[in-house]
Amino acid sequence: MKLNKYAEILKWLALSLIISVVLCVLLYNEILNTSSIMINEVLKTLITLFGTMLGFVLTLMAIVISLIDKRLIKNMVKSGHYNNLLMSSKLLSLLYFISIAIYLVALMVTVRQPCAFLISSGATLITAIYSLRTAYKFFQIFKHIEPNK
Repeated sequence: MKLNKYAEILKWLALSLIISVVLCVLLYNEILNTSSIMINEVLKTLITLFGTMLGFVLTLMAIVISLIDKRLIKNMVKSGHYNNLLMSSKLLSLLYFISIAIYLVALMVTVRQPCAFLISSGATLITAIYSLRTAYKFFQIFKHIEPNK
């Protein structure tokens, strides 16, 4: 596998990681001073939200895969954009899954819950930024799909 093939994906992951670290550093004191009750409520909400988003991403992947006979998708396969889109979608699904796992651990931790919440905040930011990038890629495809006449 060539690294150039995944350069854009790696660039977006690096960018989201940098933004996440900067925001977590800036909000460090506020995050560590958050009450345990509020942390639990936020984590429960994020688990629900990211679980739903994971379902949407998997559904969108199924839709794109089912459109393989369309001319647009055939051209995307030839140009390599199809594999890039599927790789981005798989990575986004993995990010959602990892984030949910982090939230579950942070929900169960009682001793250092603010630190676990800081880590989960970083995971949330990384996943949210990468979600925006992948959603933009999907919308670029869907705007070119014409209904059968």
